[in-house]
Amino acid sequence: MSRRAFLDEAVTEFRKFQRYGHPFAFLILDIDEWGAFNERTSPQVAEEILKQLVTALIQMLREHDCIGRLGSEEFGILLLETDRPAAQLTAERLRQNCADLVFSAAEGSYTLTVSIGGSLPLAADQSFEKVFLRADQALQRAKQNGRNRVEIVE
Repeated sequence: MSRRAFLDEAVTEFRKFQRYGHPFAFLILDIDEWGAFNERTSPQVAEEILKQLVTALIQMLREHDCIGRLGSEEFGILLLETDRPAAQLTAERLRQNCADLVFSAAEGSYTLTVSIGGSLPLAADQSFEKVFLRADQALQRAKQNGRNRVEIVE
């Protein structure tokens, strides 16, 4: 899903939260050391690895969850009807499953790790941007604390 379509879906879920109290979690998944990986491989290999990763992530998520590309190596994930403990558990499972994957491309096999930051909406939030900002700050903490980590905040 494109960035715009994904963010539109996130805003819709935020409005459902405001109106009906439907909980959700927003995760930002970032591929660790993606720039260095890109320097070591061809653009075709990098794109193939991204496609394989997205396919694997979709298979790891529930049918009603949503994933979209936010940037070159960043993906947003909406976990619908999810509270904080479930978000933490899901994010850890995603992180571990990604680390266990072996990606195949024309030039060989590759592994990678991901860092994940997440946030849940708060009653005081006036917009989805607040949720996004907290998730991004949590992602930065995960990366600063050694990468291949999960940080979830409320």
